[in-house]
Amino acid sequence: MREQKLAAVLLILSKLKKAERLHLFLLIAKSGTATLGELRKATGANTNLLNRHLIALKNAWLVKLEKSRYSLTPTGERVFRTLNRIRNDPDAAEIGMTIGRL
Repeated sequence: MREQKLAAVLLILSKLKKAERLHLFLLIAKSGTATLGELRKATGANTNLLNRHLIALKNAWLVKLEKSRYSLTPTGERVFRTLNRIRNDPDAAEIGMTIGRL
């Protein structure tokens, strides 16, 4: 069981290693829900690239698609809260500054 949890955490972290994907995740988190068109307008990215990133985020249990709107899953919400804590932690200043710029 512990190995499965560790594998899940590593999968989630690997899906957020690309700055564009992390930015997309944060956009969805901050807006609550977003359509593909809204995400395309906010990022300026083409549909194919967005779909690739969204599929990766869905496969990592971070976002879900319901009624043409993307939102965070419960796992995604926990990851978002954790990223916010890291961003505000003075001991993790370098990581926090990077997250804050996205």
